[in-house]
Amino acid sequence: MFSFVSVEKFNDILDEYIDSLPSNRQAKALITQELADKIKTILLKKESIRDENLRYWSRKHFSTLEINDTIQLVEKESLKVVCPKNDLYNVIGRLHQELQHAGYHKTYKAVGWIVKLVSMSIITQLT
Repeated sequence: MFSFVSVEKFNDILDEYIDSLPSNRQAKALITQELADKIKTILLKKESIRDENLRYWSRKHFSTLEINDTIQLVEKESLKVVCPKNDLYNVIGRLHQELQHAGYHKTYKAVGWIVKLVSMSIITQLT
């Protein structure tokens, strides 16, 4: 838990962000661990996923990369590791602390070097 924002407040911010998006973009705006696991399953061809649209989207936008004996999901365009929604609080909070509460521009930039798909609007509400 980080002193600058509680987990509950952080989740409220994420929910507000997702609700502000067009309905057709909400489901994939922030990737859950469950969705990340499905994408990895599709890419690694471990088992068949029936959803043809999900298979197409997964293959078009993502690849996998082994880092320290762990298979990571990577966004193809940016080559950044995908950070599942449930890990965002710890990733953003840790970076904000490491930057000594440097503000939202520096926090956003640091988060952007590491992970893909984090909106500036989320960061500005946290710092």
